[in-house]
Amino acid sequence: MTPRAAARALCLLPFVLTIGPLLPVEAAQSPPSAIAAPAVTQAPLRTSDAYNNFGLTKEVFGYASAGSLGNSSIGYPSWNFNLLATVAFFAIHINYNGTLKTDDGNWSVWNSSTLTGLVNTAHAHGTKVVVTLVGPGSADLCNALYHDQVTVDAIVQQVVAKGIDGVNIDIEGQQAQCNPTDPQFTPQTNQTLLTWFARDLRAGLDAVKPGYYLSIATYSGSALGNDGFFNIPDLNQYVDSFFVMAYDMDYSNQHHPPLNCSSFCMAPISPLTNYYWNDTNSMAQYSSVVGAGKVILGQPYYARVSCVATVSAHAVAITTVQAASYIAAASAINDIDVKPGTYRSHRDPNDPTGMDRWDAWYDNSYGCWRVMHWSDVTTLAARYDLVNRTNLRGVGFWTLNYGGGSPELWATIQSYFVTCINATVTPVPAPPQLSGTQVQLTGGSSACANPRYEFWMLPPGGTWRIVQGYSSAATYTWSTTGLRPGIYRFSVWARDANSRGPNGTAPNTYDSFAALDYALTTSPCSGVEVSAQPPSGVVGNAVTITGSATGCPNPRYQFWLLPPGGSWSIVQPYSTQTTFTWNTNNRVPG
Repeated sequence: MTPRAAARALCLLPFVLTIGPLLPVEAAQSPPSAIAAPAVTQAPLRTSDAYNNFGLTKEVFGYASAGSLGNSSIGYPSWNFNLLATVAFFAIHINYNGTLKTDDGNWSVWNSSTLTGLVNTAHAHGTKVVVTLVGPGSADLCNALYHDQVTVDAIVQQVVAKGIDGVNIDIEGQQAQCNPTDPQFTPQTNQTLLTWFARDLRAGLDAVKPGYYLSIATYSGSALGNDGFFNIPDLNQYVDSFFVMAYDMDYSNQHHPPLNCSSFCMAPISPLTNYYWNDTNSMAQYSSVVGAGKVILGQPYYARVSCVATVSAHAVAITTVQAASYIAAASAINDIDVKPGTYRSHRDPNDPTGMDRWDAWYDNSYGCWRVMHWSDVTTLAARYDLVNRTNLRGVGFWTLNYGGGSPELWATIQSYFVTCINATVTPVPAPPQLSGTQVQLTGGSSACANPRYEFWMLPPGGTWRIVQGYSSAATYTWSTTGLRPGIYRFSVWARDANSRGPNGTAPNTYDSFAALDYALTTSPCSGVEVSAQPPSGVVGNAVTITGSATGCPNPRYQFWLLPPGGSWSIVQPYSTQTTFTWNTNNRVPG
């Protein structure tokens, strides 16, 4: 046979028709809004929903001490930037005349490769870097505030030069009257001057680029009234957030119940409840004045420790009260000076919901019993729950260097402030299937530390219902025995164990969801036939392949093709069409 003759001869191999009585598949969706369901599609996180690239749902704000900033054990190389929203370089100091202090170690770090490394690392994770401004002592505070424009011009220049994201104000003091000797200035309270400083700094930043982040550190009781150093309502006009320094309450609570101590006695540094000054009241006061969305609950990453005469939760300190970093407090139990068998851990009896921790041991080096109050992850978790429960802006720490890379600290942050994202659902076996098949639906998600899954089902013509409530089980086993044919819709909700679910309406809330349509049939097709017209032909002729099925009321047909020397492929997917028209142009004979 000549090559030309071979090109004109064409033989057809049999077509294979795969069929089943499928029902039309509609777009998958989640339970209706009547039961607090998500929408059919899930929009990506907006800037306001996430504080960094990892999907933080709350702002996690940490001060970063300049002195150990580059330390590989406790400095920024040890921090988990996936779990940080804002890092505040601490600090640049203000001189009496408003200029920036440029002759100390902090300024040297500020102008070093260490700062560059911090900024580059943070920005790679979507984490902000801001610089903290610290005021001079009380004797020079008034003068510095009168020269606030000098400070504003200088610090804005630094923000631009370093490519950072804003400023944190940490100017502290007690309210006092300022009586300037310079006639260009009029007498004002330092409270008023601080508010003007925030106003002018806001204007200076906005003049360069609107959107720079401006925050301020304030006292835990300042929102109770306007008679202190900080006028919270007035400052609220200019700042984006308030870092509430909710620590050192052990000093402030000394003369109030339940302590009533005439000299310093050991107590929780940041009690949650049941003390005169506590986190819960402070956050409620701030939220009522500026709104919860601008309030950051500042927490101590440090401990208080002292020798005591008698061991108790509120023992009177008989030596100088010392501070210890979180790392030092967590490792105290293993210190070589601890007398074997004497170390004990407790929870504060006056603040049971706060789970405030205090430890006691006999110290061979000091020759005394020592008591230490500090926040372990159980204590911190109670505060994180307050942040979520009252929908605060976030949580903050003094300082990140005190906690370093302690894995338990970062894991607890992730557990409370990272929700489940990218939910998925996988069925085995895949649809369609006959009634009576046992199906396993498995949910999945990412980012969250402790995912929980809830499974919903919408049967044909029915209503949504929960078929398996929230649990750590990621798989739901669905028995289809006796179920009528049709499309069964499933929605799998994912929520972290410590998340209250930002979507939906309580009690039906979720972090993320995935949806699936699953087709069931009870009438399998018992037979199928196929024919071709014409049954054979030449290259270029159209061929009509026709399928027919028996034993099923609503057959659907899928057409496959196996070319000579090739592999099977679908040429027409499932549909009600009983025919497939095959264009043989440019086909290889065979």
